[in-house]
Amino acid sequence: MRRPPDVEAETLTISDPLTVQVADLCNAVYETPADAHTFVHSGDRRLGHQPEVTTAKHLMNWVMRALGSLLTTLPVGPGRPGC
Repeated sequence: MRRPPDVEAETLTISDPLTVQVADLCNAVYETPADAHTFVHSGDRRLGHQPEVTTAKHLMNWVMRALGSLLTTLPVGPGRPGC
């Protein structure tokens, strides 16, 4: 877990700089399809949303799969050697 800098809590915190960046990217990619879905539904429903659905599917299938696999191989930080 990576907590915001203004939150005081006892949690496992990612402190390795590269791992932090990859975790942040994973979070952003994961949120993108949900955000797009929310804003897309204000238009004409008869047009369909195939490009948005296809993009969301590709983000989850290709990008998140690769980023998630990479993230699980990265170190948490010097405070947790071997993790």
